[in-house]
Amino acid sequence: NFGRADAEALCEWNNQPAEVYVRANGLRVTAGELARSQPKTERLARWPQMLKTDWLPASWMLGGLCYVQDPSTLLPCELLDPQPGDQVLDACAAPGGKTTYMAELMDNRGRIVACDLYESRVERLRENVHRLGARNTQCYLLDTMREHPELRPNSFDRILIDAPCSNTGVIRRRVDVRWRLSEEDFLRMPAQQLALIRRCAGLLKPGGALVYSTCSLEPEENDQVVERVLADIPKLRFVESRRTLPFVDGVDGAFAAKFVQE
Repeated sequence: NFGRADAEALCEWNNQPAEVYVRANGLRVTAGELARSQPKTERLARWPQMLKTDWLPASWMLGGLCYVQDPSTLLPCELLDPQPGDQVLDACAAPGGKTTYMAELMDNRGRIVACDLYESRVERLRENVHRLGARNTQCYLLDTMREHPELRPNSFDRILIDAPCSNTGVIRRRVDVRWRLSEEDFLRMPAQQLALIRRCAGLLKPGGALVYSTCSLEPEENDQVVERVLADIPKLRFVESRRTLPFVDGVDGAFAAKFVQE
């Protein structure tokens, strides 16, 4: 997919310790205020709300002043661009980094329905939502693929599907990936991802926006899924896609594609 030189650069990247980045929680503090309080930080020009640090004060975490996440994870939220007053579904929300960033972008106005499948993950999601003060967010233990009173057809202005994926863009953080994946995963996962998009498309209001995202580098889970969406779900119109590549952007790999309901 990438050619020899970029593949070697990617392998080298995956074998390096990952930096620690934090997103300043704009519901409580600015990145500038955090940077002034801790000299061992570096502001990022491309992502002004992010700080790179080699020492994370406990008070930042306990006070809900920040959330630890790679800059690449902001990509799908910024592409979705949720607005104050919107009704938003975060279909695969735990542990809550993207959920709470969307609450910040919405200035805690409107409503976010944040869902996940497993009790332990939803518990962590609720903890982070509470810690960061995302008051417009309601967390639910539910399978987005199933019927539920909170998942009514044509009821959401914007939907984020941060889909389960191979994680090949984050191998340096999830070191098990290089041993865990098999060829069958790249057949199974795109089918699940497409099913999620098809299900969530029915929950979107006419004119609403849906963003599908992964932390994968694989075309089977990214551009090829977009192609299948366009072939199988004609009411979704493709708007644009964005991605980060470790050997190009110096952050983890991510992909996001935006659709609008016709």
